[in-house]
Order: sequence, then C-alpha cells, then structure tokens
Amino acid sequence: NYFKNRAIINNFIYELDVCIDSEVVNIKAFLDTGNKLKDPYKGRPIVLVKEELIDYKDIKYILVPYNTVSGGGLLKCINISKMEVDGIKCKKKFLIGLVPSINIDGVDSIINEKIMEGL
Repeated sequence: NYFKNRAIINNFIYELDVCIDSEVVNIKAFLDTGNKLKDPYKGRPIVLVKEELIDYKDIKYILVPYNTVSGGGLLKCINISKMEVDGIKCKKKFLIGLVPSINIDGVDSIINEKIMEGL
C-alpha cells in the first residue's frame, strides 16, 4: 500500500522555477486540488512556499487574510512576475505565500490548482 500511495502522490508533484529578481529558485511542489487560496484584493491564486527558500528581506510584501479549519490569520505574500511549472511558463498572475513549513514529505511548496489552468 505504501508504494501504491506514493505512486499516486508522485503524480501530483511538480518542479517549480521561481524567478526573483535575477535569481531562480528551484522548488519541488505538490498540486493540492483543494487549495483555493487567493488574495481578496485582486483574486490572484496563492502558491505556498517554505519561507526559508526565498530571500524576501528586501522585497515588498502584502498581508493576505486567510481562514482554515484550524484558524486564520495573515499570510505574508510576495508578487513574483515569472514562474515555470515543469518547464512551462505560468501565464496567470499569482502570489507566493510564505509559510514556515510544508507538512508533506519531499516537497517545499503547495500549488494552487488555478495556477495549472494558466499553463
């Protein structure tokens, strides 16, 4: 069962290349079809990324309110102009939401399903 479940999970893992200024960060990401997170201001989908992977100290960010089953709060988000998913340029405008951790083994990001519609 472990190998069967792992094979199913692997079908939802993608390689992200996120361009921040002139630096490209390569990130393994999981496509979460239940992730409907978007900013309430402009409706942009939000891709969650471990904050340790992005040097956002000198980047302007916005705070986006969110609600989950376990609570809510404000999510620090940055606007990234370019991202590729498995080598295909993302055409949608989106935000990167910075989170302390991702609780899925082997991935450092969770992709919003709306991002995949823009490929």
